[in-house]
Amino acid sequence: MSGLDDLAEGRPGPHRLGPLAGYRILEFGTNLTAPMATMLMGDQGADVIKVEPIRGDQLRSSGDQRSGVPNMGAMFLNANRNKRSIALDLKRADHLDAALRIAGQCDVVVQNFRPGVADRIGIGYEAAARLRPDIIYVSIDGLGDSGPEANRRVYDIVVQGIAGIAAVQADNVTGAPTTIRSAIVDKATALVVWQAVTAALLARERDRASISASAC
Repeated sequence: MSGLDDLAEGRPGPHRLGPLAGYRILEFGTNLTAPMATMLMGDQGADVIKVEPIRGDQLRSSGDQRSGVPNMGAMFLNANRNKRSIALDLKRADHLDAALRIAGQCDVVVQNFRPGVADRIGIGYEAAARLRPDIIYVSIDGLGDSGPEANRRVYDIVVQGIAGIAAVQADNVTGAPTTIRSAIVDKATALVVWQAVTAALLARERDRASISASAC
């Protein structure tokens, strides 16, 4: 865990190397999609700050628990390496204010709440953009942000079923649908988010360079 003042005032974390060194990422993520996406950014040198609920990311209790440290399962440790972390109750005004102060010091926000939740809490795009107009904001959801299925709770195996992946993997004898047991949809989504963020950062830098050149 990191100190609130260090995070909210933009003090850098440990010196990092890599193509994303110098960029700061704020993650409101649970389970695998958002955490894995930001983990990859951290692997490339970004300073990733993870905001967890007071009870902690539920991924902490998933998978192999042989680390010897409570709530530090193997899946959690793998998906959250190279990060600083702070636990906040975003329903509390002072904690929400702290989260927004941190957001104002970040280049990118990544969250995987259900559609509408981030806006309702007060950490949606509009709130973040008021603090930093050029912020890159990523919302990850399972079935889009509108339509009859938008508010449905979605996990990897649900999307495997909807997308037909489970049917393609059907048992040769019984024909029963079978899911791929490696969270393939979550991981593929994380890869897409990772690439989209790096592309957005590149586009933003080019826009700045173009504006600077035009002003000369």
